[in-house]
This record gives sequence, C-alpha cells and structure tokens, in this order.
Amino acid sequence: MIEEGGIKLCLKNIEITKKAETFYNPEKKIDRDISIELLRELGMVRFKMLDLLAGSGIYSLRIAKELSPSLIIMNDLNPKAVETIKRNIEINKDKIRPSTEIEVTCQDARTFSYPEKFDYIDIDPFGSPVPYLPAAFVNLKRHGVISITSTDIGCLIGKYPLACRRRYGASVLRCFEEKELGIRVLIKRFAEIASMYDYGIKKVILSYWYKHIFRIFFEVKKSRTLASSNYEKILFCKYSEKEGWIFLEKNLNMCSGPLWTGEIWDKNFFLKIGGLFKKLSIKGILGRIREEVKINTDMNIFYDIRRFVPKGKPLPKLREIIEKTKKPVAPSIFSATGIRAEADFWEIKSLMM
Repeated sequence: MIEEGGIKLCLKNIEITKKAETFYNPEKKIDRDISIELLRELGMVRFKMLDLLAGSGIYSLRIAKELSPSLIIMNDLNPKAVETIKRNIEINKDKIRPSTEIEVTCQDARTFSYPEKFDYIDIDPFGSPVPYLPAAFVNLKRHGVISITSTDIGCLIGKYPLACRRRYGASVLRCFEEKELGIRVLIKRFAEIASMYDYGIKKVILSYWYKHIFRIFFEVKKSRTLASSNYEKILFCKYSEKEGWIFLEKNLNMCSGPLWTGEIWDKNFFLKIGGLFKKLSIKGILGRIREEVKINTDMNIFYDIRRFVPKGKPLPKLREIIEKTKKPVAPSIFSATGIRAEADFWEIKSLMM
C-alpha cells in the first residue's frame, strides 16, 4: 500500500517496465502535481475526462479527489490493470466527490470508442503517444484539451534517426539544444495528426522536459482553417556559426525538422497565474518556464552557452551572463547551460567570447 496526493494505492509491485502487471511510476508524481494544478488554473469545472492509458489509476483518482469532473473514464487494455483500478477506486471511494461518475473500461487505446465526447483526454503511454492520437481526436469534443507524454526521448533527440523518421516524419541532429528540437518535432507530429481529423492547435499551453519524459498540454479546436494555419508554423531549422538559429522552408544540409516553430507555452496564461508557483514541489519547473516566457524573441529556440566556449575552458555561470547581458535573458528549462535571450546572436556570441 502506497500513498500519493491523499490517494491510497494497493499494488502488487512497482515495476517500471512495459511488461509490468500494473504500471505506476513514483518519479512521475511531479508531473501529476503539475498537471492537476494546471487543470485547476485553466478553470475546468464539471468536465468529462478520458484517461486513455490509466495504469494504476492514480492520475484519475487524484483528479477525482482534487478537481470537479462530472465523468472520468479510466481505460486500460490489461485486465489485471483494470482489476487494480477497480480495487483502488473502492479503497478511495470516500475521497471521490459524489458528483463525479467513474467508469472503468478495458479497450485497446488505439481504437477506443465511447458514446459520449470528452473535454479533456490524457495520453500517458510507455513510449510514444503517436499511435493513440487518432482515438483521442475521435473522442474529443469540438473544443477541448489533450495532454500527452512521451518517454521515447532518445528517438526524438536524434539518437535513433531512423526511428525518428518512421514515427515522427522528421530528423533531429544531435546538438546541445536537442531537447527543445525534440519537443518541437513531437508538437509537429501532433499537429499533423490533428489536421487529419480537422482539428487545429489553438494553443500549446505547456510543454517541458523533465528527466526521461516530454509532457505537453494542448488546447485544440475543430476547425479546418485553424488546422491549415498550423502548417505555416512547420519548418526546418539550422544552426549557423554566422547567424545562429535560422528557420528554412526546405530541408537543406545539416537541418533538423520539419518541426513546430510556433510558441511552446501560452505566455498570457503563465503571466497571469500565481498559485502554481507557491507549491514548492513544482516551483523548479514552472517557475523557470514563467521566467522564460517573459523573453520576447522571434527565434524561439534557446542557445546553449557550451556552443560559444572553447573546449577545455571553464563555462561562465549563468548568473554572470544574466547580469552582463543588457537585454532580458533567462535560463532555459531544456538545459542547465541554456539561455533564452532577447539579444541577437552576435550579442550573445560576443559576450561569451
């Protein structure tokens, strides 16, 4: 018996593998903390939620306890996981709001179907979320929120180039900024699949990298016009020693992409919220993003200072760079040595040199 967020879970074991009888990852508690607080700040009330790959059921149970959904469908293809979910619902029935209806289903997440449509759908697989996206768009209302998690980061940052091309239709060159390039490739693939069902990305509310995962929240809307306009934000990118990061329409030598070149955070949302940052367990991630979204730059990709320092020489401290740069600059969530700055490429390079 373990406890998280006031919810008790009865699990036979905690084995973090694809073959685990019931999947539960204690390290992902911080992601669940962030997700629940984000939904709270979005003002979602009496919403219908689909947990497409529920695992142990911890995420949905915490939402049932802390928020006010009218309906939660907890789905998993593994019959043993379904048994565990039902047992955990019974254990925590006194913590679930009476107004929240919970149903457990045992369907293949790739072909999931249900009589009702959902306001919010979460996809948290072991690996890539791509195979499950079609089912999400089939079951989503015309306007809603989808959150996805990807644990195949090695593929998305170019470590396995053929797998990246096969799953995401893109290439990523190994570089200091590969984490941000990878998350932009994932957003690009989401936009492409969404457009097949006439959905477009209205906002990328939140995206981040933490340890071994990418996590993204999208606000989407059924609109052919919006879906088509998303393609204007899908380009290639290249690093040049003379110009820094540049966006290109064509795939030229030493390019990464195609990838999403639009915003990867909803700036207005982050600047108006405050409650999230009072929670110490998540302040490290969301607090850094909040500082990063304040930086106004046409070139949205950050720079890693390791690019500008000759091998063998010590790296300057980020605090020193921030103090000496005349224009606004902030540390990047994607690298311990990364900065996002309003200064142009040559200003940054000159300062580093």
